[in-house]
Amino acid sequence: MSNTILVLDDEANFAEMIQGLLLAEGYDAEVSTNPHQALEQIRSKHYSLVIADFKMPEMDGDVFLQKVREINVALPVIIVSGLMNTPDLMRVANIGVTLALEKPFQREQLLKHVAHFISPKQPEASVSLKKSKLVSLPGEIDVFLGKSPAMVRFLQALWGQLDNSGIGLVFAEDGHEMDLVCKQVARWASFDVPCIRLGFFSWLKNIRLIIDQTKDRLILIEMLDASIGALPALLTEEFVSKWQTRNVKLIFRFQKKAQIDDASISILQFPLLRSRAGDIAALIDSELLRGEAHINDPELLQQLLAYPWKDNFRELKLVLMRLSRRDAAQRISGFTRFLTDRMELGHGSVSMTSLLHSEQKNILQRVGTTELDDVLERLDIDRNLLSPDTSLQQQDFLYPELLATE
Repeated sequence: MSNTILVLDDEANFAEMIQGLLLAEGYDAEVSTNPHQALEQIRSKHYSLVIADFKMPEMDGDVFLQKVREINVALPVIIVSGLMNTPDLMRVANIGVTLALEKPFQREQLLKHVAHFISPKQPEASVSLKKSKLVSLPGEIDVFLGKSPAMVRFLQALWGQLDNSGIGLVFAEDGHEMDLVCKQVARWASFDVPCIRLGFFSWLKNIRLIIDQTKDRLILIEMLDASIGALPALLTEEFVSKWQTRNVKLIFRFQKKAQIDDASISILQFPLLRSRAGDIAALIDSELLRGEAHINDPELLQQLLAYPWKDNFRELKLVLMRLSRRDAAQRISGFTRFLTDRMELGHGSVSMTSLLHSEQKNILQRVGTTELDDVLERLDIDRNLLSPDTSLQQQDFLYPELLATE
């Protein structure tokens, strides 16, 4: 017997949003945007629940409900609308509505009501996700990620998942360098195009189109609020074979522990940055930053390596960028003192951005072409930063690092 929910709404986007929510929770759900078509579906197939809009151009919800009751008097029907008044509610109640739900509603509210009438299926994925074997990597780690044993083991396990089924499952809180991991995986897979990043519901809604149009590519799917319970029904051999045929690899990224509620499925834990001293040191020396952060102070370096980095990669990156900007600011300390003097003379109401641009414009307008090189050298400005095709007063700001100093 079918255990399926029928979602009816003349707005396809809303119907598909509800369908995606139900699918993500492990329910079977179908969509109809036409009440006449929905009635034919109810006549020809057994549904365990119907969720229908009330205001529809071809047939209002009360008329639709009456016709449903003529087909199946016991079928649970949830009417959803933001426009129902008291007479409307009385009418659908007399016809035999199961529940009237007012828009807008919280997803948890809808799911709580749905659970009263139908239980989500609990299929086992036909693709094995219970073991994450460490495998040899297909090439060198060509970003700074591979300088710590914890990160190497993580990459080995992730590549093992992707090589086995084309599917990788990762728990990574905000702040981790998932973009760099995806870039590394794409290189190992010889993909010439960047990784696609999609939300789970967007991916689910457009899955047929994505399958037809995607080839030789890595897709990162952000699970957001979706639970891992949505995956087993999707990770069938038929599903996976479609991606493997088109040489597509999928990484599902969970960002909250609460999303992971199935201990039988292997989720890879992205290593915390505090456990990866080698990666921290490599990032300090890397060219990922817009400036060069020269760390010559042993005590400062020790602090950077020992700090807990609660926001992981993102927090470290911001700190190093500030250190780099501080170094740049020291090289133009005369200019900084000038700005301080201007602010003390009563220009405090002017924004720092406008003050810096105004002063740069004044300096460049005052000097002639013959004096310009001397002025730029004194201010430690690279002559190549100035475009000969642009008038001096319209040049981009030459000290962007000052705008971000603390």
